[in-house]
Amino acid sequence: MTANQVTLARIALLPIPCAMLLFGDSNWDWVAFFLFVFLGMTDFIDGMMARREGPTKLGGLLDPVADKIMMAAITLSLAGNGWIPVWVPAAILSREFLLTVLRSSVALRGKQVKTSILAKIKTIVQMGGFGTIFMTLFLGRGIALGVALFWLAFFLVVWAYYTFWKRAPAPYWALPTAAAFLYWFWLLELCSVWTAVLCQCIVIVGLTWISALDYVKTSYGVLRSSGLDRRDFARLFWALSHSVLAVSVASVHPGLIIPVLISISFELALGGIDNIVIAEKKSLRLRLFIGTGLMACVFAYFQTQGMALLLIVASLRACWVASREVTWRFFPDQ
Repeated sequence: MTANQVTLARIALLPIPCAMLLFGDSNWDWVAFFLFVFLGMTDFIDGMMARREGPTKLGGLLDPVADKIMMAAITLSLAGNGWIPVWVPAAILSREFLLTVLRSSVALRGKQVKTSILAKIKTIVQMGGFGTIFMTLFLGRGIALGVALFWLAFFLVVWAYYTFWKRAPAPYWALPTAAAFLYWFWLLELCSVWTAVLCQCIVIVGLTWISALDYVKTSYGVLRSSGLDRRDFARLFWALSHSVLAVSVASVHPGLIIPVLISISFELALGGIDNIVIAEKKSLRLRLFIGTGLMACVFAYFQTQGMALLLIVASLRACWVASREVTWRFFPDQ
């Protein structure tokens, strides 16, 4: 099995724990939680496999898309059950769609936006943070405090081991993760369950957007000098229609979450394909973005299962057209 196959399997399996949380009884909640944890761990597994096998362009597309789809599955499931505020999925996914658009807009002008270390920390805090939110809701306070102290001590030991024993730089994630568990412990001690959940959501969303500031700053400088054109507006319309309109509707209608999650998966893949294609000095047709953007607006207006299915079809078609017409040239035998 290759790293790309592991990543594809993670994407394909994500709707399962999502459905367990939305439609199963309380007995399935912990099953879904541990399945999400397992799927999150495969991110590290395919990362190790990719380093061993060597990077591929397809892997460079799939891995970040898989992380974003996982965030969509987790946040939509939690919001659909009323366990986190309904604005959280839109707040997180709008950042991902916006940065996808900015990467394309900057690349169209021959520039590049580099990933910062804060963006990597953001992914860890997101995955861990929604895990602690789940435990805040479903573990007794005493057990949750014990879990928080255990992981706080664990990551402090990791940091101390590298710093004082090996005399080497500690992993970049050690202290931030320890700080996150200290924050969770403090919330459990001082706040009610709902307040603790809300404060964790605020930190997760805040860090998500703070990590985007480098991208926004670089992109602003490039776009200010060149100005915006129809390519930028078409992609921005596409991003907002899916990440804000479609996601917000799904967050308050649990029965629409799975169809929207499937649609969002194809749209994130389309955005990733767009980034890679533009880096290869090609360009996707704007009607792909305008078409699915308009369909997302229609779905947001009618808010029915039938429109959700049509949205899936539109998203699948756009992703398929992009793959068929362009990307096969870049991904032979992968």
